[in-house]
Amino acid sequence: MRTSELIQTIIKTKYNTYISGSCVRLSREITSISSCTKYYAVILLLLFYGSSIANANNDVQFRASALENVVVGQQFRVTYTVNQEAKDFRGPDLSDFSVVMGPSSSRSSSYQIINGNATSSFSLTYAYVLMANATGEFTIQPAHITVNGQRYASNSLRIKVVAGNAGNANSAPSSSSGVVTQPNSNQSISDNQIFIKQQISKKKVYEQEALSVIYKLYTRYDVRDVSNAKFPDFKGFFSQEIELPKDRQFTVENVNGVNYNTIVLKQYLLYPQRSGNITIEGAVVDVIMRLSNNVRSRGIFDFFDTFQEVKKTLKTSSETISVKSLPTTSKPSSFQGAVGDLSFTSSLSKSAVKVNEAISFKLLISGNGNLRLLQSPNVKFPVDWEVYEPKINDKFKVSSNGTSGTKEIEYVIIPRYVGEFDLPAVEFSYFDPTRNQYNTIKTAAYNVSVEGSSTNETTSPSTTLSLSVQENVKIISDDIRFIDTQDTFVFPHKQYVFGSTLFWLAYIIPTFLFVLIIVLLHKQLKENADSSLMKIKRANKVAKKRFLLAHNFLKQKNEKSFYDEIMKALWGYLSDKLAITNSDLFKDNLVSELQARGVASTCIDETIAVLNDCEFARFSPSSSSELAMETMYQRACNIITSLESELKHKE
Repeated sequence: MRTSELIQTIIKTKYNTYISGSCVRLSREITSISSCTKYYAVILLLLFYGSSIANANNDVQFRASALENVVVGQQFRVTYTVNQEAKDFRGPDLSDFSVVMGPSSSRSSSYQIINGNATSSFSLTYAYVLMANATGEFTIQPAHITVNGQRYASNSLRIKVVAGNAGNANSAPSSSSGVVTQPNSNQSISDNQIFIKQQISKKKVYEQEALSVIYKLYTRYDVRDVSNAKFPDFKGFFSQEIELPKDRQFTVENVNGVNYNTIVLKQYLLYPQRSGNITIEGAVVDVIMRLSNNVRSRGIFDFFDTFQEVKKTLKTSSETISVKSLPTTSKPSSFQGAVGDLSFTSSLSKSAVKVNEAISFKLLISGNGNLRLLQSPNVKFPVDWEVYEPKINDKFKVSSNGTSGTKEIEYVIIPRYVGEFDLPAVEFSYFDPTRNQYNTIKTAAYNVSVEGSSTNETTSPSTTLSLSVQENVKIISDDIRFIDTQDTFVFPHKQYVFGSTLFWLAYIIPTFLFVLIIVLLHKQLKENADSSLMKIKRANKVAKKRFLLAHNFLKQKNEKSFYDEIMKALWGYLSDKLAITNSDLFKDNLVSELQARGVASTCIDETIAVLNDCEFARFSPSSSSELAMETMYQRACNIITSLESELKHKE
């Protein structure tokens, strides 16, 4: 093994020895390496040890965790975890709770080498078991610990303690959560033990005023899964789903003196798009519960309960929302449907520019309201300014309180002429549903000074835009109506095109051609769709191509290939023309089909004779003369001609 590989092996094997203080033993192993490389190995290990200690100090994580909601009388765990070796743990003041046990400590570590990459993890955990004594919200202050001579503090915890179930507040909880019950699976599942609620924030709103809908599951059973959820499509509303935390957990909620485990399934933000009564349909979800499978007679070895999963469908009732129309009496002319609590500002990047220099003009709408549905306010730019399509930048946050954020509208403007220009104030109006009134905001007016020279002429600073000369306009003539020097066709006096022969021909001929093309295309498509009909129509063409190829073999005196092509031409023509499949293409079937179509017996006999003679000449060991081949070619051509004539006449 090379020296570098040996050093790397020792480093990986002793990765964690800097924590336990075993550097002396590690140095003894290094002495086994040649003396010329020993010093390099020691320096490398010291650098590795120092960087590891530095990284350990920088990456210390000391965290506290516990349930957020507990019930009076419930026991729960509070844990403090640090990812480095530590000492001198000092717990917080826990006088608001009864300390059942703790603090107890435990360690865990792991070390892995995958594809030459070494990874390790370590955790030291201190745990308490507490019991809540009274209702309310309590704060557990941070704990403290020492790591590598430095003092660290954990995060604080907020614990909400709720009352026990009505009439049973002093009884011990049935599970760690203090809520879950385990009924017999043979018993019926009560609707007041598990249900979903459709919680609507407002039932009377204005048009475009936000309201939230929350679908929450309440349960006293051990729910294993929620599936097949069907929520309303919210007809009459503009809906936005509110994103829920991925790591959300059940919390305890007291309803009419009974504690339930609750969790939010879905949450929506709705904006009504019309006035009147709008119905929100109910939701339907399937829940799977884990219930005890107790029986009356238990065996002497039945020490443990068995469980089974039970499915139940939960539904909510529909709700009706009363939507009021926006007031019309005091509606400002600049109102475009904005509803909420909004603000409006503007900004101009430059007030003094040169000709053809771009300016940025921004409008900013911010606040809480129907921001996604807002239209851009009307801006009256000088008529000859070049204004590009606005760039809109939306930054929204959707919550149960509504849509908040900003809507930025940016215009890029390029002045083309010299002068002083006024950019008037922009008005923005919105309706405030909390105050039941319209508000109008005006931005500041701007004066823009454009310097330089226009393309066609230079104007004085006092020249207004209306006196500026248009740019890039080609002068065709200086007369009011200039004299056209080219030949011009003029209709004679009182001669009209409408109603004339030329007029009607101009309409009738294209119409006739269009109808004719449609008919021909329809016929062609119909024929193409019928594969058998296409084969019948193309049978003669295919046969002619094969006869042409056979004639080439005749000139080359290639007897075998000649008779092969003649046979293919005859059988292929008969198969396509008579619509007989290859599997049914026998001489007996051929004779029957020709007789059924009324073909003359002499023509049928000649056809069979040509097929027999061709087969005999094809497989005969004696060679045929060129005259015999020419005779066969002529007979085959005559048969195709006769059959084509007979079959067309019968059709």
